[in-house]
Amino acid sequence: MHSNSESDEMFGKLISEMKNAPNGAKRGTWIHSTSMLGAEMLAMSNWDFLTIDLQHSLSDYSDLVSLIAVTTSHGTPTLARVPSLEPAIIGRVLDAGASGIICPMINSAEDAKSFVGACAYPPNGKRSFGPIRAKLIWGDNYLQKVDSEIAKFAMIETREGLEAVDAIANTKGISGLFVGPNDLALALGFSPSMDTEQPELLAAFDRVAAAAKSAGIVCGMACESPQYTVRMIARGYRYFNISSDLRMMAARSAEIHKLLDNTINA
Repeated sequence: MHSNSESDEMFGKLISEMKNAPNGAKRGTWIHSTSMLGAEMLAMSNWDFLTIDLQHSLSDYSDLVSLIAVTTSHGTPTLARVPSLEPAIIGRVLDAGASGIICPMINSAEDAKSFVGACAYPPNGKRSFGPIRAKLIWGDNYLQKVDSEIAKFAMIETREGLEAVDAIANTKGISGLFVGPNDLALALGFSPSMDTEQPELLAAFDRVAAAAKSAGIVCGMACESPQYTVRMIARGYRYFNISSDLRMMAARSAEIHKLLDNTINA
């Protein structure tokens, strides 16, 4: 277990580092598997952060606790995407030691305010106090660091959210915006697609980036390829969940089969 001072360094500076990343952006990936070994391998693979997905995976809260214990023990800041804007779930995830929350379907400034309130203790929020594991890795002054150092990322993935993006970005306490490209595509009348080239969707992405920049916060998104990630850095994005543990495993498996087939049939 790391000392409290080491933990402060590892887990308390993610937001500022996203704003000032020397290489342009912070790189993360989704954890969709419940495998602790898989999570540990990712934590030792030089990702800037990891995100445990509780919305679109088979993981539940007990899985999260096991996974985050492994990833944070290696000093890797770990976010969680919660299933929905539910204060009780958000509080439990933060109590487990998450460095921040990605919250889906934030459609208005009111939603954003409720999200911030679920992450913060009174008088700034409504979270119940009981950071049983969080204090182990964040230190005894966890209470004093929550408001400024816990990342609160609002997902923009609906037409309503896009129309309200400026108000959401300017909501006090929101750390950043996060584009959900598949749901946003559906909301705007297109088929879900990662790494899209659809002009209307690229324009929507630019609108989100502009709102974040104007509000002085960061914006991020989910991507599939490194090439697309680099292009989105040029459009103002500063943190990414690139692919996922399961998709990378499937892609490598397919690559091996293709190489073998091409060699055998040559």
